[in-house]
Amino acid sequence: MSRFSSPHCSIPATRGGLRHLLLALYALLHPCGCTGISAAPALPAAPTLDTLFPISIPQGATSSVTIIGKFEPWPPKLWTDAPNLEFIFSTNIGQIQIIAPTLVTVGPHLIRAYNDLGSSEPRFLLIDPTLSVAEIEPNDAPSTAQPLPPPPFILNGRFDKSGDVDSFRIHLKPGQTLFAALTGYALGSPIDPWLRLIDTRGVQLAANHDDGRTLDPELVWTASADGDYFLQAMAFAYPANSDIKFAGGDAHVYRLAISTGPRLKLTLPLGVSRTGITRLQPIGWNSPPGVNSIYEFNPAALPTLDTEALIYIPGWENALRLPVDDGPELIETEPNDSLAQAQIIEVPGAVTGTIQRAGDEDHFSFRASKNRKMLFDVRSASLGFPLDAWLSITDAKGAELVRNDDGITADPRLEWTAPDDGTFGVTVGSVIHRGGDDYRYHLRVSELRPTFRGTISESRFTLEPGKTNQLKPTFIRENGYKGSLRAVLTGLPAGVKAEAIDVPAEPATVEMAISLRTAVEAKPWGGPVRITITDTNTGQRALVGMTLVNTTVNNGVPNGYTKLPIETEADLWLTIPPPKPAPTAPSPPP
Repeated sequence: MSRFSSPHCSIPATRGGLRHLLLALYALLHPCGCTGISAAPALPAAPTLDTLFPISIPQGATSSVTIIGKFEPWPPKLWTDAPNLEFIFSTNIGQIQIIAPTLVTVGPHLIRAYNDLGSSEPRFLLIDPTLSVAEIEPNDAPSTAQPLPPPPFILNGRFDKSGDVDSFRIHLKPGQTLFAALTGYALGSPIDPWLRLIDTRGVQLAANHDDGRTLDPELVWTASADGDYFLQAMAFAYPANSDIKFAGGDAHVYRLAISTGPRLKLTLPLGVSRTGITRLQPIGWNSPPGVNSIYEFNPAALPTLDTEALIYIPGWENALRLPVDDGPELIETEPNDSLAQAQIIEVPGAVTGTIQRAGDEDHFSFRASKNRKMLFDVRSASLGFPLDAWLSITDAKGAELVRNDDGITADPRLEWTAPDDGTFGVTVGSVIHRGGDDYRYHLRVSELRPTFRGTISESRFTLEPGKTNQLKPTFIRENGYKGSLRAVLTGLPAGVKAEAIDVPAEPATVEMAISLRTAVEAKPWGGPVRITITDTNTGQRALVGMTLVNTTVNNGVPNGYTKLPIETEADLWLTIPPPKPAPTAPSPPP
């Protein structure tokens, strides 16, 4: 009698029906599913990529990284939008090395795993210019806290298990201001994290749960005494569930920025102009001595379509991402508490202001011609400020024409058409009648110009040789855009064809199908393709992209990622798999 075995159990083997009966009885008695026969190897499949750990790596270095997901067979191939990154695969499943030369752009990048059968969804990888530190377990309590080097640095951590708390020991001197910002939710991790700082007696000195912009925490605290302090990180599950406990798992990764040096909080104004030099006043913690208090931003190198700019100011450790506007950037001047004192703003243009006290209202005036379509939007809560703003437009006599206190987000937004030629007023105030030095806002006034864009709900497609498939983007004409639009799928390999389609003038939003046809002899292929929309008369272009952020709600509980380092992906993935092998005749029974 021979013996069939598995890692967990073994049973004697017999012949014919008796053997099958014994196996069936064993399965009933052992609900673990162990049958005594080794499992067949997994069939090849398109990879899934959940996340990377660490999720950020330093520029100019080689880093060991774990890619978390399913990769059958190993290794997969990796694609990224950072062309200078190199990947070296270990023989151990999930283990790779990433070489990030100094040529690689600092900031967020997208990465996919793929093989001959398909691609994963895109995930994030951050390139940092700062020293990188790895979390070391066990560090669940102050007694086992991981000692930290002198800041600044980026710490990459993970909540490995349910109930996990990560503790770190840091030494601070009197007057030193500690800045700690944990990013997890905003990188797509399934966590709602929390930070707290305690002293050696366990007394909580500071804590933060949300930074005001996302569910990620940001903690700032100034030491009054020399000594060791303990920074602790933990997280609840996201989306929220009925379990009241700290969450953990392989995909619960985070990035923790720690600094005691010059750290930017904001600039005045809160935005920059693409039409000229913007003079920025940096404001933050631990201001660097001897650094010029004004930084001049030159938009010459700014891509034409960019709506945000990553600003690095010499002497400060971090960068800020600021909105880019088409007109001049002003700073509010007081008094402007009434229409008679209103500050004049140009269209297009923007102004940075502050609701300085309870009941404060800031008035501005602008000129408009009859039937001119305009957009007014305030950014405050979305920038992390505590102001819950309202926005109104008045006529020249101060009569209110329209008001709003919430747009797509908690910030107000108004689309408005001027009823006549003349001067009008726009006013910003606080819904809850509160104010202070931190109740800042950025008001943008612009003309609503006709434009177009496209979206798509899927980012990856498969096309078998000799068959057809369809991509179904949605085309959107905004503010009455009437141009002649044509959509083309580009980047296709040999043997695949897709005809251009013309987008109708009506309706303003329409889903259309782009058909792909592939030859029977088409070779296996996988790679990015793009859908480009072009106005055939003006040459104006736009890329169709899949939106990575979402704002769904489940039973009243937010269930989406509303703020991510990259929010749209235009590189769609197309796979042409190899031909399926011909079926083989079954082996005769023994």
